[in-house]
Amino acid sequence: MKDFIKVLRRFVPPYKRQLILSFIFNILSAVMNVMQFGLIIPILNILFKTSDEVYEFFPWSKAGAETFIQQMEYFIEAAKNNFYFFINKYIGEYGESSFLLMLSVALVIMALVNVPRNAPSLRSARWSGLK
Repeated sequence: MKDFIKVLRRFVPPYKRQLILSFIFNILSAVMNVMQFGLIIPILNILFKTSDEVYEFFPWSKAGAETFIQQMEYFIEAAKNNFYFFINKYIGEYGESSFLLMLSVALVIMALVNVPRNAPSLRSARWSGLK
């Protein structure tokens, strides 16, 4: 173990900046992946009508909000409500199957965006001249 730490002390300092950025972006990627699937659950609840809640369009700002925090709380609630409103409107106009297809395509695209980052062996083979 001591030998490994000595090797790290020798080779890591030139790449310290990249190592820190890599760590930050990996944490950010993990958070985004969790949020990606967390956003699907409410959409599927609307799609399969597990709740009878009706959403109406809210204005984006509230005239009576006195502080910045109250304004931001209202904006977040309005954004969530309007997001669900537009999903319901889309489902009403084009149908559930069309929306489910659109959601599936979006998830496949998001997964494919992560493929090059998650496949370093493919990247190294490409740069080494192997195809």
